[in-house]
Amino acid sequence: MREADIIRQAFTSLLGRPIWKVRKGHGSFLTFDFQVLPAGEPEGAAAQTDPWHLWIYCCQWRLLIGERIAADSNAVGEDITGAAQELTGYCLLDVGSDPSRGTSRFFFERRAVLETWPYPTDTAELWPSDQDQWLLYAPGNRVFTYAADGHAWWQAGAKSEPTT
Repeated sequence: MREADIIRQAFTSLLGRPIWKVRKGHGSFLTFDFQVLPAGEPEGAAAQTDPWHLWIYCCQWRLLIGERIAADSNAVGEDITGAAQELTGYCLLDVGSDPSRGTSRFFFERRAVLETWPYPTDTAELWPSDQDQWLLYAPGNRVFTYAADGHAWWQAGAKSEPTT
């Protein structure tokens, strides 16, 4: 299976699901909590107790809502917080990536797109080419990692979860 397919497959359970909490973390980190209902539960039922959690952290990013740049990783804290609040409640529609460039794109309803890409190569001492860009925490103590070099993998929950 191609790396891009592995990345998209990791998000299959989240497609069409709303983000019920988007927050600005430390610096320009973003965190997303997804509401996933147990199989067969009607909309409005309680979300599962072991939620999915996406942590965007060691990469550059830009959030577009329509044609407008709502915020990016270089924005001031208030702009990131405002954009995160605006994105809360949107449904994730698709995930795309170009592993050869280490980029990824998250497509949401209302024409919102979150794009990620590695830090510049001149910062390699701080951010090596295999640095994690984002982590997807899944039920069952599993973590899906996407690195700046375009590699992605599942592992047991060994990564530290962000504190926001």
